[in-house]
Amino acid sequence: MKLQNHLDIFPGNTTQISPDIAYFEDEKKIIFFNATMPIFFLDKNDSKAKRIAAAMLSSLSLLKINVISKVLKIHRNTVSRNKKIIEEKGLSELVKEKPK
Repeated sequence: MKLQNHLDIFPGNTTQISPDIAYFEDEKKIIFFNATMPIFFLDKNDSKAKRIAAAMLSSLSLLKINVISKVLKIHRNTVSRNKKIIEEKGLSELVKEKPK
């Protein structure tokens, strides 16, 4: 028995990357969608937002690390490291400014 119907109502050029997740990308933004609505919206030039998106999508097991890496154009080791940080220390540690 199917628990949820999927409504394929996405903007043009949306790419399905898992049975439940799709993404849309243009020159300025990336939007991740679940079956019915946007779940994460980020500016392509915002590295902090990319770290958060990678950590959340991987930690919640919504996407595989290699898929996240490809879509966000960040190394898979970075995705794994961010996932570990958010799971062990929380979001505030992930977005903390690093000393220069």
